[in-house]
Amino acid sequence: EAVLSRATFPPEKWLSLAETLLVHGGRVAVFLVGERGLVTASLATIGTLEKIDVREYTLPKSGRRRAIAVYEKRR
Repeated sequence: EAVLSRATFPPEKWLSLAETLLVHGGRVAVFLVGERGLVTASLATIGTLEKIDVREYTLPKSGRRRAIAVYEKRR
């Protein structure tokens, strides 16, 4: 129903792989780093995955920007 990976693959590759692991209605979380990651988080759909939420945050000690995007398998 849900798949997670942290720092294993680039976001686009992870979403392609996760899509094959999910059942209809399943969800995948993508942990994103820096400017490139925040841009990637703006992608609305990838294959059968539709973005349903993005949460941006800043790490307290370093001040680095991060985001978590959640996609759901719709088709």
